Amino acid sequence: MNEWWKTGTPALDHDFTSEFIDEEADTGTEGFYLFESGTGQFQMDFPGEFEMLESSGLYSIVENRFEIFNAQKVRQNENKGLSSMFKVTYNGEFSEREKELAFENLLKEFSYEGQYEPFETEDVYGYYGESIGELKGSEMQISDPNSGTTNQYYAFIENKHSNDVISLTYTLVCENGSEQTCVIDEEKDKALFTHIIESIQFNNNEGK
Repeated sequence: MNEWWKTGTPALDHDFTSEFIDEEADTGTEGFYLFESGTGQFQMDFPGEFEMLESSGLYSIVENRFEIFNAQKVRQNENKGLSSMFKVTYNGEFSEREKELAFENLLKEFSYEGQYEPFETEDVYGYYGESIGELKGSEMQISDPNSGTTNQYYAFIENKHSNDVISLTYTLVCENGSEQTCVIDEEKDKALFTHIIESIQFNNNEGK
């Protein structure tokens, strides 16, 4: 993108990310932009401070039935050492058993003692939760979110009208040696995650 075209918003200025953003669409929330899935199967509000990672393995798509992407917040000088990233995985061909296994694996990796909260709209069944993740040696230790600063959020969303499912995780990590400059704003981060999962809409909701 030419320098004179830059808007100052990472999601719009980043060449790869901007391919998925409908800049003209009004999300109704300042700082969020409409993201259109590469599969054409879903859309969601995308936070303007984030950029998608396009290297091998961090973005992948298979026709209109599978997509995975990672997005990272552009580093801010006032909060050095904090890495903020969310990951979205879409699958359009899961059987009921495969849905169960995917949900179980999500909880096993991110939840504290399998904790989650259900929610429901006209079109989706959803499950979300939060926890504290801390790397101990080579293993991730999961703790009760009420025992400290929450740094992991997770959600699993099912389309009521088809086999579509989306899992979404949001993680915040203070890098080694950055404890003095790294600040996690739980209220702000939870609000961002909640907004994203509530904005997800599956397309073609009359079935396939």
